[in-house]
Amino acid sequence: MPEVDKTQSPRRTALGAAVVAVLVLLLGACGTPKAAPLSKSEVAALVKQESGGKSGAVWSQQIKIVREGGAVENIVVHVVTKPDGSRVLIDPAGQVYPPTLEDFRRDNRLLDGGDTITLPGDFPDTIPGQAPAGMVTISGRADESSPLAWWLGGAVLLAAAGTAGFLWQRKRARPAAVEVPEAPEPLA
Repeated sequence: MPEVDKTQSPRRTALGAAVVAVLVLLLGACGTPKAAPLSKSEVAALVKQESGGKSGAVWSQQIKIVREGGAVENIVVHVVTKPDGSRVLIDPAGQVYPPTLEDFRRDNRLLDGGDTITLPGDFPDTIPGQAPAGMVTISGRADESSPLAWWLGGAVLLAAAGTAGFLWQRKRARPAAVEVPEAPEPLA
């Protein structure tokens, strides 16, 4: 059986670790996938399903979005009162949220961390037909991390993998301690 060259193994391991780290960084940098908007009839069917078909149990709130690149758009979020009296929010993509702005900002797939939204300060508790308590402008995502954090995390990960590979290779390269046999005692 041929002897395996073990000198290439640490290099391959380090290269493999580097490739995995780069792939993890690329996947993380892509962010959360965007949800495709539903048609108006699909959203209406979902709203009807959540409200149990009860009239007056739904009202809509328009939210102004300023995208990171400067583009401005509006979306409509439906506030639905369910038959049991609880409420939910439904966005244009058909995603259903608990009725808090924090949940919407944390869980939505429509907005990025660089986007800002403008909406009533008391959303989703705004009373339809009444003037809102005031408008607020906040980030569209509550948990979005900056790309700098991903790059720094990746650099630390690569440095740790490189250091581990170097130390492992160095440990393997050390010659084994040679035991010197003791000289036999002379016979008398």
